[in-house]
This record gives sequence, structure tokens and C-alpha cells, in this order.
Amino acid sequence: MGLFNRLFGRVGRPAASSPEAVRDLLLEAVQSQDDTALIRLCAEHEALVLEHFPAWLTVPESVRKEPTQLQRYGQGLIGIAQCLAQTRNRPELLQRMMGAAADNLAGTERSFATSSRQVRSMS
Repeated sequence: MGLFNRLFGRVGRPAASSPEAVRDLLLEAVQSQDDTALIRLCAEHEALVLEHFPAWLTVPESVRKEPTQLQRYGQGLIGIAQCLAQTRNRPELLQRMMGAAADNLAGTERSFATSSRQVRSMS
């Protein structure tokens, strides 16, 4: 069994024991630009990622307080979603992220349009 693990890259990598541990492994693979590890992790944990990704979109409180960690977290989620879309034919996570961004942009545009109408009506 030890030889099998060494041949297939399992030595030195602890088994993920929770959704958060899997998330952290995936984020680390994105951060270190280790595409091989990211692809492998996405394949190994596809069902878990699909199940828990919506919860991961809520940024942990400890991450929100640190701008560099917040950027790393956001880029990591995008990297995970892109990997699943490109290598596992699972575009729904990326679409969900793009939809949320589009919804935020649409809301900003509606607010701007409403403000503009209010300003014009005051003139």
C-alpha cells in the first residue's frame, strides 16, 4: 500500500477530514498554482465541492478582517469553479459566481438609475 501511495502522490498529504479541510487544500492548490494538484483534488472531491461550495461563498469571519486573505479566498473560489468547469464539465459553480456578480452589478445600475431620475426631477 505504501508503494501505491508513493506512486500516485499521496505521501505527505493528509487526508481531508471535513469540507473545510478540502476547501483549504483546494485553496492552497490555487494559491500555489499547482494545477496538477488542483485538478486531482477537484476530481477526488467533486461531489463534496458541489455540495458545500454554496456555503463556501459566505466568507469566514476571520478571512473578512484581512484584505490579503480575502483576496486569496476569492481568487481561490474562482480557481476552484474554473477548474471544475474546464476539467469536470461542471460549469454551474462558475455560473453561480458570475450570476452573483451580475446581480450585484445590476443592483448598482438600478440604484444609479433611480438616483439619476431623482436628481433630474429636482431640477
